[in-house]
Amino acid sequence: MRPDFIFPIDHVGEMPQYHDRDFVVLKPGEKIEYGAKSLGDPSDAVVFPRKGNYLVSLWWTFSAPEVHHLPNGDTTYSGGNTRGMSPAIEEILLKTPPFEVQSNIWMIVLE
Repeated sequence: MRPDFIFPIDHVGEMPQYHDRDFVVLKPGEKIEYGAKSLGDPSDAVVFPRKGNYLVSLWWTFSAPEVHHLPNGDTTYSGGNTRGMSPAIEEILLKTPPFEVQSNIWMIVLE
């Protein structure tokens, strides 16, 4: 997913809707690098117990939504719906096996 993708969950429990723009599709051998500014400051999301040096890395886990075919002919997906996606990107999303990736390790110094 893109670094600025926000997993939208509202107060009524509506499933998030995915769009093509929420994903970056890489071909075998391709890689992508995100600048630190696009990922935000890890200290905004983590509570550090005191001043000091910390090693931080980001970890992404991907698992495609599970497809559920209902008796009435409708199709639903666990974790979100793909109504906002093109058929080509939806097919890629649903066929992508689960994976995990980890960023480089950053040194954060809190003074």
